[in-house]
Amino acid sequence: MFRIIGEMVEGFDRLSGIEPAVTIYGSARLKPDDDLYNKTAEIARRLGQLGFSIITGGGPGVMERPTRAPPRRGSPQSG
Repeated sequence: MFRIIGEMVEGFDRLSGIEPAVTIYGSARLKPDDDLYNKTAEIARRLGQLGFSIITGGGPGVMERPTRAPPRRGSPQSG
């Protein structure tokens, strides 16, 4: 149990400097030809333009799409 708590604390420490940030989670079953898959990239792009860092579940599906888009200057991505 203490190992799990330690991993959570470490994760929070690593993310503590990424502010402001938005986390994007979603279906792992969406495919690249799905409209929502591509809308997610547009949402991430707009949030990045507003100065938000983008944090995702990494993928696959809707979580991978924002991190596959070209990185925007000034908006870090993590996923």
